[in-house]
Amino acid sequence: MIHPSWHEPRKYCEAKYRLYHKEHPKAILFYSVAVFIGFVILGFIVSVSSSNPNRPSLLSDIIVSVVGGVLMGGFVHVWHLFGFPRFIRLSLKGAECRDGTAPSMHPFAVTNSGYWKWEQVAYAMFGTEELFGQAYPVLSLYKPDGSLAVTFGLNPDVAQPKVEAALRAYNVELRSDKLV
Repeated sequence: MIHPSWHEPRKYCEAKYRLYHKEHPKAILFYSVAVFIGFVILGFIVSVSSSNPNRPSLLSDIIVSVVGGVLMGGFVHVWHLFGFPRFIRLSLKGAECRDGTAPSMHPFAVTNSGYWKWEQVAYAMFGTEELFGQAYPVLSLYKPDGSLAVTFGLNPDVAQPKVEAALRAYNVELRSDKLV
């Protein structure tokens, strides 16, 4: 039995991440403010608990916190922008997705890890998802009520006929046989 597995294309992951940032600017602002306040509080606690008679002032603590927050935020943002592709695996029991952002605990992980048993999936559909003017081939799994359960980006290294054959072997109904 063939159990196809693949990593989502990096460009698809980058586009999903950019889309999340575009749709949720308030969440990003909240996270930035929370990190800044955390740095200030941590710096203040460290400076108060220090036995050094020349402790830094609150103003210098705020300045260091801003610089540290900007540097950390810049690195974390760029690090995530260039992608943590999800690992997708189809097996006899269901579809498994391991999120690449989970090890870093990024608060804006736009993808999620999960496991979908075939009993929870009514049908699957191949199609395309357009993000920022670029079309990406995807595989979408739908729940019995017709709502979308999850969408996976298809990697060009994994042949669609191989995925179709595996889905048929797992008794998952395919609503379309080719990319739209």
